[in-house]
Parts: sequence; C-alpha cells; structure tokens
Amino acid sequence: MTATPPDLRPGSQSRNWMDAFASRHPYRCLPLNMANTTGWEILCPFGFQAEWNGGPRQEDIVITPDRPQPDIKHVVTSHFSRGVLTMHPQYLFRSPPGWGMLCSGSPNHLKDGIQPLVGLIETDWLPFPFTMNWVFT
Repeated sequence: MTATPPDLRPGSQSRNWMDAFASRHPYRCLPLNMANTTGWEILCPFGFQAEWNGGPRQEDIVITPDRPQPDIKHVVTSHFSRGVLTMHPQYLFRSPPGWGMLCSGSPNHLKDGIQPLVGLIETDWLPFPFTMNWVFT
C-alpha cells in the first residue's frame, strides 16, 4: 500500500478511437456509450512505460516510470511472469453475502500490445485487496 491510493472515478464515456471517427460517429451508438460508462475506473497515480521482451521470467518485463516513484512496486509490477503485468489498485471492496465484483479494463478502451484480464472478485469475504492483471500480446 502507498500513502496515496489511485483515484477512483465513474467510468468515462470518451475513447480516443471513437474521437478519431468523422463526426465522432461511434458516440451515436447508445449501447456502446452505456458500456463505456459502466462501473468505475481506478487510475494509476503516475505515468509509466512497460516493455516485455517475450521471455518467461518476471525480470522480462521492464517498468519505467515517467518520473521517479519510490513506491512503484506497490502500484505496478511484474508479479506472475510470462508477460503478465500486475497493477495493485490498493482498495478493499466489500459487498453483501453472495455478491461479488467483476474486474476488467475499461470497456472499449483499447491498448496496443496489451490486454486486460477479467476476474470475478469475491468481495463478500475477501480480506485483502485484489490485483488487476494485464497480459502482453
């Protein structure tokens, strides 16, 4: 955990790839816009670049922050190896018994070369924060 957890905000409607269309045509699709604003976004508190050399080890992912970050491993790391980048949201979510939380990347927010993994978090009992994982493609 860090002294300053990432910002948590409602899902955002705008997408760069949608903005690039003539007359922003994709914004006329209500189901697409509704999906974009579904849920919440946890924003990384700093910019960084991550590169994977294709190898199987944790060390095969190199993470470089835009500015020096003393707590970087508490926010983003190569935890699982094999091209999986791990983010630590640093939040403990709770829900009533029988309910959980679906965790994924923001809907329709495309990133070149990396894909968010989807997890069902059992927030009705889990006593610690979860991780958000992305896999290089």
